[in-house]
Amino acid sequence: MKCIIYLGHHKTGSSALQEMFTRNAGVLLEDGILYPFVEPQGQAYARALLAGGDPDAGLTFKVKSPHNHIGYVMQTEALAGNFIPDRYQPLPTAAQMFQSIRDDLARTGARTLLLCSEVFSQYGTRQPALVGRMLEALGIADVSLYMTLRRPDLHLAAWFSQMLKFGRRPRLLSEGGAADLYRTAHFDFERAVRPWADAVPRGKLFVHSYDAVMAAGGSEPHFTRTFGIDTARFVPAGGPVNPSIPYALYDLILRANRELPAPVARSMQRALLAHRQRMTLPPNAEIELFGSAVRAEMTARFAPMQTYLGGLVGRAGFFDDFEAMPDTLAVPLAEVAGDAATQARAVLTGHRPQAAALAWLNGTGI
Repeated sequence: MKCIIYLGHHKTGSSALQEMFTRNAGVLLEDGILYPFVEPQGQAYARALLAGGDPDAGLTFKVKSPHNHIGYVMQTEALAGNFIPDRYQPLPTAAQMFQSIRDDLARTGARTLLLCSEVFSQYGTRQPALVGRMLEALGIADVSLYMTLRRPDLHLAAWFSQMLKFGRRPRLLSEGGAADLYRTAHFDFERAVRPWADAVPRGKLFVHSYDAVMAAGGSEPHFTRTFGIDTARFVPAGGPVNPSIPYALYDLILRANRELPAPVARSMQRALLAHRQRMTLPPNAEIELFGSAVRAEMTARFAPMQTYLGGLVGRAGFFDDFEAMPDTLAVPLAEVAGDAATQARAVLTGHRPQAAALAWLNGTGI
């Protein structure tokens, strides 16, 4: 029996992988690979899929990422507070989910267990003991771990988009927002990786840079080729799984999250993303989100982690372009905010459901 665990990271293609494996759980099982569903909604989806059902039927947000449930519930049970997002509620206990996995392994006779969740990357910075608890609960000796890491400034920029999509109201990265994340898995990659790396032999640890994964075609082909998973019979996904917000819209959408009722802000955000092609925005690669002082601080803080991660993969450093991290980009975010707002007005004008958002935008003065 083998176990393959995808640990993330966030914003490195994990959503695309999860949806691909969810839609093709039946094909995987035919090849001896169990991709388990651990709560009733997902289990109902799996039964319908195995009976020849349409992979799109019942493919809710909750069903698409079944192993996030394990990560969030384990953290909730181990720590004070509730880490389970509302969109995943309700969920069984961790013990019930692991028992479900063991039952499915026994029932199906699968030779390989496949788990895939970016939430697992949070264990090291929140409760490292969860790594051992999870591996003990699975009870499988042959475990391989896979993780993709993005250069930390680029990761923080991408994660900022995700926070905005969740409706959060973070500080701008140049105004303390980066520092707010220094002790989390979104910046402290060493603490995120170390407990997992220490749990398996070095030959079972696969840690890659995001650039290398993208150069190989993206997260899906890179991961499946790494472990010899045959995708020839896979049902393809319907399109982009988790599109990001363009950097040029960050200031506008952050203001909307702070000042508008949540449903109005969400609706405005969806409208802008749906009509993204109508806007002519500067490319992300030109927009500066941090400023020189924050970049210098991030680079100094991350330098020891660059060395640690490089040691895991047998190199002096992990990110080949780490020396470019302190370099500021050409266009500060503040300089594009006005034009982005103007283009957003053009998109929202004439869309009746966006009347409240448009009235707010016209009154902001940007």
